[in-house]
Amino acid sequence: MNANLLLDDVFGIQLPSGERRSLSLPALLQALGRGEVESFTGAQRHQVDAFHTFLCYLAGAVLDQEENSDPVQDEAFWLAGLRRLTNRDDDDAWTLVVDDPTRPAFMQPPVPGAKEFGTYKPKAATPDELDVLQTAKNHDLKGARLSGATVEAWALALISMQTMSGFLGQGNYGICRMNGGFASRPCVASYTDLQPARRWQEDMARLMARLATLLQPPWLFRRDGHTLLWLTPWDGTTGLGLDTLHPFFVEVCRLARLVPVGESLVALGKPSRAARITTSKETAGNVGDPWTPLKRKDQAAFTASGRGFHPELLRDLIITQESYQPAAMQELPPAAGPAWFHASVLVRGQGTTDGYHEAHIYIAPKAKKLLLQHGEARDRLGKLSDWALTRARDVRSKALRPALFALVEGGPEQWPDTSRREAGHWVDSWLAPYDQHWASGYFPWLWRTIDQSDEAARAEWLGELQALAMRVLEDALQAAPQRTGRRYRGKVRATGLFHGAFRRHFNEEMSDVAS
Repeated sequence: MNANLLLDDVFGIQLPSGERRSLSLPALLQALGRGEVESFTGAQRHQVDAFHTFLCYLAGAVLDQEENSDPVQDEAFWLAGLRRLTNRDDDDAWTLVVDDPTRPAFMQPPVPGAKEFGTYKPKAATPDELDVLQTAKNHDLKGARLSGATVEAWALALISMQTMSGFLGQGNYGICRMNGGFASRPCVASYTDLQPARRWQEDMARLMARLATLLQPPWLFRRDGHTLLWLTPWDGTTGLGLDTLHPFFVEVCRLARLVPVGESLVALGKPSRAARITTSKETAGNVGDPWTPLKRKDQAAFTASGRGFHPELLRDLIITQESYQPAAMQELPPAAGPAWFHASVLVRGQGTTDGYHEAHIYIAPKAKKLLLQHGEARDRLGKLSDWALTRARDVRSKALRPALFALVEGGPEQWPDTSRREAGHWVDSWLAPYDQHWASGYFPWLWRTIDQSDEAARAEWLGELQALAMRVLEDALQAAPQRTGRRYRGKVRATGLFHGAFRRHFNEEMSDVAS
């Protein structure tokens, strides 16, 4: 278990051919540059982007040190560069377990003195217990389930915990790349291909191009600043200012050390009295991270809600960009062909998580060309996108929802009582598939509108919403709990209410095209 990540084959990948291999860290960087990584086989879903950004910052720091901007390098280059990055005559900083706690270990800062290490207490017996998902309510992954864990699992858990964690009670501070302790660190970018190697190559090109900007005011970073924050001893009482850091610094936010126990490992840790990186409250997580959008109102780092990447938010991030300034990595690739918008985040709360959220939006070639420009065509797309969101909500609230209440209430003579809590739970369970399906069709429809008139585009969207709502209602008609003796009446009244409401609120827009 005492693996040296520079020399030992730790990280699992799948090649484009389907073959699986395990690689050392330098060999992995070589494979990424050569386009040979189809997937990370050992990374859990929520760890993939933490690992991706870690590999980008790490490689960027090596390239800057070597005065080179080309990420396509061989294993020997990366091995020598990673060793020079630590400025040590040993590989302790790349070794998972180092017996002497006053020396660095991978993602584990040195303890200033051996006596102080006696205050470290058991923190995690398995990698997932150490991981950032320890804040979850066990609805994404079950806690403490990786018994007999591998070196790779421990390494990825350390990366996830040290670079993605928020505040977790007194003494457990989070990273500086988020807007406050109860916020979350997103990964937002655009790519020509979602293959991990291609993502890494495209982000590396953008990262190296951004370096000069981050070394100028108003940024405080220094070219000779700290890069690997687990190299510097930390007693937990003091923090480092941004003016002591390299722009590509790799963060560690917790005091933790892995120690062997029999054939397994255990993580020890202790609370800290201060965050590892000290920033002012006004910074609000805006520390130059190129995967993080910013609020236009106050330039604070983007923080996702429990709704995740819902259509309204995606519309803003991709099209209108009214509320959020795009992340630097969001810049659409200018080459011909389609693109992919990628976004992920583990939404945090006060000691809880609202789940891991991810979105992949295909951007058709015509849409990409339009989004790269500014003018009437893009403004039209923004207006249509807003109208479509409003109509999706209107069909839900004005036609489908009251029809479902009428069904479960057995067809009341008057408008159904939509405030009943018990009936509301059942109705919400049927509204969920409506929301999921219209959201999945929203952007494909939007790209089609580029070649349509406004009237035709609106009629198509309303037609899709009507057909979807009817399918949901028909499914509910078969499964609905209904009052005895009023089953047939409930179905008739629900169906009639839906069609009547739809005609009243939406027929005029649909008939504009037919006339």
